[in-house]
Amino acid sequence: MIERPMTERVERCPACQGNAFRPCHAPDIKIGSGFWRAHGVACGLVQCRACGLEVVSPRPRAALLDEFYNQPGYAAHSDTDADDQLMIAQARAAALGPWSAGVRVLDIGCGNGLQLRAFHQWGAVCVGMEPSVQGRCVVEARGFSVYASLDEVQRQEPPFDLITLYHVLEHVPDLNGMFSSIGRLLKPSGRLCVEVPNLHSLRARLFSLLPPAWARDDDRYRAFPIHLYGFSAASLKTMLARYGWAPRAVMTTGLGIGGARKSEVRVDDEPTNAAGDPPSPRCYGGAGSRCYNAEGGAEHRLLHPNERTLHRPLWRRVARTIWRQLERLGLGENLTVVAVNANRR
Repeated sequence: MIERPMTERVERCPACQGNAFRPCHAPDIKIGSGFWRAHGVACGLVQCRACGLEVVSPRPRAALLDEFYNQPGYAAHSDTDADDQLMIAQARAAALGPWSAGVRVLDIGCGNGLQLRAFHQWGAVCVGMEPSVQGRCVVEARGFSVYASLDEVQRQEPPFDLITLYHVLEHVPDLNGMFSSIGRLLKPSGRLCVEVPNLHSLRARLFSLLPPAWARDDDRYRAFPIHLYGFSAASLKTMLARYGWAPRAVMTTGLGIGGARKSEVRVDDEPTNAAGDPPSPRCYGGAGSRCYNAEGGAEHRLLHPNERTLHRPLWRRVARTIWRQLERLGLGENLTVVAVNANRR
C-alpha cells in the first residue's frame, strides 16, 4: 500500500485562478507545532502575483487538517462563555441588523455556538454547521440544531436568509464545494457575511517589521499553517466575485496591538452596522437595554451615546476616535464583507 504524502501543492490561486506565485517567508508554526512535527509536515507560503492572495503551499491535506481540528481541547470548540467573546458575538449580530423575528440564519463553522446564541437573542431561527464532534456536543447542549456537514444541512433544512462564516473561510481547503453549497442553501434574496483575518491590518504590518523571535503573537492574524489563505480586502472581493457574490459592505474591526484592544468591541462601544453607520436603537433593543444575559453571568447594559461620552475619560475618547479612524482606513485586524448574489442584486 502506497501512503499519500501529508501535504499538497496549490497550483492555481483560489481567488483569481492565476498560476504565478512569488515565494514568501513562512512564519514559525505556533499553533499545534508538536502535532505537525510528529507528522513530519513541512509547509510553505506563496503569494499570487495577480491578486495578492497569500496561500499556504505546500499545505496539509484535508484529512490531516480534520485530525488536527478534532483533537480534544481545541480552543474554538470549548464550552466557554467568556465575557469578551460574548460581546464580540453580540456586536456582530447587531451590525447585521435590524432584525425581523423568524429570520433564518446558518452559521458555518459555528464552533461552540456563541454566535448562534447572539443571533437567537435578536429573534432569529438559528442553525449551525460544525464538523468537529466536540463542537457539535457543545452547540447541542446550548439547544441549537447543528449538523456535521453542509450536505446534511441541505437535506434537513429549508433555505436561509443569512449565512455567516466568522473566521472560517481561511480554514477551508475545498472552496469550490463550500461556495457551491452556500449557493444552494441561501435564499435568492439572502445575504452572505464573511469575516477573515485582515492581511493588511495595522497589527500585521507592525509585526512584519519585528524580528521573528519577537512576533510571538503572529499566529493571531496568520495562524500558519492552518490559515490556508491570507486575505486583503481586494483578494477577498476577488474571490467572492469569482463565485458569484457582489459585496454590499466592507469593514474592518479591532486593532489587537499588544493587548491594547483585546476584542473588537467593549460594552460601551458603539459598533457600526454593515453600511458603516451606527445601528438604530431598534437594532440594539434601545439604549439602556441589556447587551446579553449570560446564564449564571453578569448582565451588561448598553448605554445611550450621550451617556457613554459623559462616562468616558478624555484619554479614552481620544484613543477611541483614533481606533475608529484606523478601522475605517481598513487597518482593523478583522476583515468583514457582506455580499449578495451578484445575479439578483
